[in-house]
Amino acid sequence: MHDVVMLPIKWLKLKAWCAITGYTEDAFHGKKSRGEWLEGVHWKKAPDGNIFISWQEIDRWVETEQESRYGASASRLHSCSGGYSAANR
Repeated sequence: MHDVVMLPIKWLKLKAWCAITGYTEDAFHGKKSRGEWLEGVHWKKAPDGNIFISWQEIDRWVETEQESRYGASASRLHSCSGGYSAANR
């Protein structure tokens, strides 16, 4: 069974967020430079130079990415073929 971490804060320091999620700092910087994660929405640079991540916005991004990748194609396959299976991917 996995332990669940409940955090009552919105912003996590980048290193702590990486430790919790398994993402690397390089992955963060890649998403930032490609414009996938936006400053002020997904991340912020504090006055002291530390980078903070909004876990709530990243969760929203994950859910949006899943819907855009699988939602439309899965429903289209379901309506055209009467079902969706691994063979349809």
